[in-house]
Amino acid sequence: GYHFPKKGIAHFPYKKLIYFSIPLIGFAFFTTLQRSIDLYFVKLLTTDGKMVGFYTANQNISQIPFFALSAFSLVMFPSISKSVSLKDHAKTNKLIVSAMRYILILLAPLTAVIAITSGQILSMLYTSIYLPGARSLSILVVGVAFITVLTLLSNILSGAGDIKKPFFIAVGSTILSGFLCLFLIPSLGLEGAAIATTTSAFISLMAACLYIYRRFGVLISLSSFLKISLATLALSLIIAIVKVPDILLPVVSVFAFGLYILILTATKELTRDDLLVSLVLKWKKIISA
Repeated sequence: GYHFPKKGIAHFPYKKLIYFSIPLIGFAFFTTLQRSIDLYFVKLLTTDGKMVGFYTANQNISQIPFFALSAFSLVMFPSISKSVSLKDHAKTNKLIVSAMRYILILLAPLTAVIAITSGQILSMLYTSIYLPGARSLSILVVGVAFITVLTLLSNILSGAGDIKKPFFIAVGSTILSGFLCLFLIPSLGLEGAAIATTTSAFISLMAACLYIYRRFGVLISLSSFLKISLATLALSLIIAIVKVPDILLPVVSVFAFGLYILILTATKELTRDDLLVSLVLKWKKIISA
């Protein structure tokens, strides 16, 4: 049955809990709105129903990396909260650098493949009728990649107790995206909507990076960033140069990803412990140490 608290029990700080949760709820709301506000404006500012369908397909595909890597953001909140509460600065810095490194290693190739082969992906998953949305998909997937990293950094800030900054960043990014949509969609169509999302997400990501660096003094090593960028460039060149039928695109993508891993291994950015399943296992070991 139900049990009512006795008078002798210490008073639970409900107000503190509520004040802490409100910015988190607001952040979740505006982050979700940020990923979909461009579609709302496409519906509002275009008279061609086909354009709405094209952009809906674009959103579904562009958010695949976001949801695939959402676990990184989920585990960072309690992990950072624990290390900060224990004042374990070395562990906190290690978590931030490791999270940024791993998410870029996985996110960069996924984003590159979708951006370069947007037309073929649309043809395979939908039909060639959706090809008019290919250019906007190539732009939009980059914007969603920015949002993916932004969500990770926002959870780091929230886990460290700084819950207001992620909220205000999400609000500002959503408002900026809306304004840009108003100006860009009438002249550029679907590409304008994608540019609006990508631009606002990039600006917000830079703000979050600045807050993280000022607070903790770390983000990601320049060496890791350059090596990941080099490997992603090589992967992108293969995908762009090697033209194959749609049905063979997964084969080429796997080959390019193999080269990507090879370059990271050759440059010692990836070690034996990082490869394949070991990458996930090592991440679990880091957060539980």
